[in-house]
Amino acid sequence: MAPYLALASIAISIISIHSFKNKSVPHRCQDLETRPSTYLSNALEIKQKILEEHKGLIGKARKDHHSRRKPIPCGMTVHPAIGCSFGCLYCYVPDMGFPLKPQPYPLEPEEMLVALALNPYFLPGPAGTLVAFGSVTEPFMTHHIINKTLRYMRFIGGVMGNPLQVSTKAAPGERVAEELSSLPNGPPSVLISVATYSMQRTLEPGAASVDDRLRWGQLLMKRGVPVTLFLRPIIPGVPLDDLSYLLEKAWSMGYRRVILGSLRVTMGILRRLKAAGIPYEEIAARLPRRPANPREQITLRMGDLKQTVAYTAVKTGFNILPASCSANVVDHGQSCWACNLGPCGNPKHLPKLDVDDVMKSAEILGLKCVKDVSPRNGEVTVLVNDGCGKFSRKRRDVLETILTTLYRRRFLLRIS
Repeated sequence: MAPYLALASIAISIISIHSFKNKSVPHRCQDLETRPSTYLSNALEIKQKILEEHKGLIGKARKDHHSRRKPIPCGMTVHPAIGCSFGCLYCYVPDMGFPLKPQPYPLEPEEMLVALALNPYFLPGPAGTLVAFGSVTEPFMTHHIINKTLRYMRFIGGVMGNPLQVSTKAAPGERVAEELSSLPNGPPSVLISVATYSMQRTLEPGAASVDDRLRWGQLLMKRGVPVTLFLRPIIPGVPLDDLSYLLEKAWSMGYRRVILGSLRVTMGILRRLKAAGIPYEEIAARLPRRPANPREQITLRMGDLKQTVAYTAVKTGFNILPASCSANVVDHGQSCWACNLGPCGNPKHLPKLDVDDVMKSAEILGLKCVKDVSPRNGEVTVLVNDGCGKFSRKRRDVLETILTTLYRRRFLLRIS
């Protein structure tokens, strides 16, 4: 796929409800200049057009958390359902209060589109906010949830064009593979999530078999959909031979990239893993501290274990990506240096960082008192004249998030 600067086209007309139901997706694209500030102006115009087109949906969409939630590092997580029935023992979803009997998300695709347009942290377009499906649910779990996921993808992709990613432990078959390969803005980045081979029925009782997951990933790759193995989480106590076999099997089936994920635990996860016979001592020894309450998630100290697995993966031939968002960035021909794991992708594809352009972008966002812009590798400090008065913590957060998204580097606002 073309690099960032070549991806400077975004839909400026809105898919109507009528045309979508008739599977006609008319949209007109306008080529943008490569300057990020120009991209920003057009992206904000798209948000406004969406809201004008769907005024009647604003009330419901505004009540939904997608309209105000700040993206996490992997991007804006979009929920096609709430809850999961797969029952993976290491999953934190039930401890967050979500049901084991999943339900499709209540927003219709048009309403989800409006919610994202309302969100001050969200930037539409192919160089905008990364979008990830699969955070608090399995997006390909049931017929209704599969359809909701695909409809969300078509709307967000067809109207906004943002880079899409989906993580799955399912193997939903050829129809879904065909749908993903023919989305309006190109296929999404797909993560095939696995944690073990020999212990899969103990740790992932409701998920598709690992063999079926890997074969479905193969089917996607044959259709031109980018696929990455998501070894998540690595669980202390799962034999390294098990993970070595899994990596070798995936390699033989055409997988070439892998992400290594750490284990996060809650009180409930600790109890479930211990009851399943996972060596509790190995997990407890890696706890920096015990969770303070039932919902708190604590990441284990995993550096040495991940290094061992990484050595095996590299020896097998895999390219290791540092995080899930890295796969989304790479699969959409972009680059990002917004955290200390970067730069991800080809650094030549990073958006051009020009001080005057940054000041122009800040002005477009209503920040007209910029005194200086100080770039340093992947971090950019914007000094704001104290004569502008105070701005709220949320406004600072929004400005930093949008500028970080736009330039794919971490932005910090400082009053001087």
